[in-house]
Amino acid sequence: MSWLSGASIALTPNRESIISSCDLVKPVEMTSVPLVVNKIYDGVLSKVAAGPVRRQKIAAAAFEVARSRNTLVEAGLPVPFFLGLKFAFVNTVIMSKIRSQILGGQLDMLSAGGGKTSLEVLRFFEDVGLPLCEGYGMTEASPIISLSTSPGFSRRRLGSVGQALPGCTIEIRGPVTLVSYGASCRGMIHLCFYLPTMQYSIKYTFTFILLLTHLCSLA
Repeated sequence: MSWLSGASIALTPNRESIISSCDLVKPVEMTSVPLVVNKIYDGVLSKVAAGPVRRQKIAAAAFEVARSRNTLVEAGLPVPFFLGLKFAFVNTVIMSKIRSQILGGQLDMLSAGGGKTSLEVLRFFEDVGLPLCEGYGMTEASPIISLSTSPGFSRRRLGSVGQALPGCTIEIRGPVTLVSYGASCRGMIHLCFYLPTMQYSIKYTFTFILLLTHLCSLA
């Protein structure tokens, strides 16, 4: 965990003050939920829409260049030379100013979980130059078992929660059962299955905590 390496952790009194508190704390890493990143997205677009028409057109052109370039990068295709030059310009001159206004302006990594982030919002953060990494883990057991890591797209796809973390094994056993286990899961085995009803599905999660020290003492 980051605090074991000497990092500081900032707490806010409520979720409404998260974004405003970041201007004071200036975090370099942040793990959040779609609700918060959606508010950031809406806030930036609102500021752009409230500005002069000329500034709106410049921002729209910058996002168009960034999306054209990133669409190719995400697909593993080469970026044309002049498109790369235009992207380098808008990233340095325009996107850097937008990044400086997001959550204190010093973020190196932004991740989200606990729900699905829309592809539109993911592309926005990608184009701004602040990749948003999605992860998956079972709340009841507290580990993260997969992460769409950054930078690059060798292990990351927009809209995906990524691959299993090193030391963690994930198995899909049938259409309704997911099992994860391994060292990165902190010695825990998780079984998650869904029981369909007539109108909706009910999620039942059973977490079996394997106390390794206890098992060793029984060996």
